[in-house]
Amino acid sequence: MLQRYLILLFLVVSSARLFSQHQNKVDFAHADIDVQIDPNLKVVEGEVTYKLKILNRVDSVFLDARNMDFTAVRLNNRRVNYN
Repeated sequence: MLQRYLILLFLVVSSARLFSQHQNKVDFAHADIDVQIDPNLKVVEGEVTYKLKILNRVDSVFLDARNMDFTAVRLNNRRVNYN
């Protein structure tokens, strides 16, 4: 069962990289991903830290994060508003 969740997690991370937004203003340079999987509760929890290179002036960055709940968003280690 755990193997199925690990394969699913790998596919999600891989597909996000393959089908990510193509923006000419932001370069998604790196992602540090720390997740915990609880197959009994069917829950994946964790933290993702993205490192971005801003290529041109922008006022927002969009991430496809459907069906995810966030407890905090930080920019340069400071909490920021998000929606």
